[in-house]
Amino acid sequence: MLDATQSMDLAVSPCSRLQTGRPTIDISPGEMEIGTGLRGETGMWRGPLAPAYAVVDAQMAPILAELGWCCTAPGSAHRRPSVRWREPRSGR
Repeated sequence: MLDATQSMDLAVSPCSRLQTGRPTIDISPGEMEIGTGLRGETGMWRGPLAPAYAVVDAQMAPILAELGWCCTAPGSAHRRPSVRWREPRSGR
């Protein structure tokens, strides 16, 4: 089960480390960063806030590629994701 477990962070504001009290990342209001590391490592993508369905789409593609559950080119899970905002289908 653990082999099939993956996660990806979404930051909309910085957190602070207890040891230093300093923010781990510098992010402006109205921005988000996908894939930010726990210790403030740069994420895979940064841009304006987006609807939840678009964020999930952007996060799931590299996660599924890493697990080998989708058809993508080798190594594509480590590239910057192509984030395309689209309107949700009716009923979502």
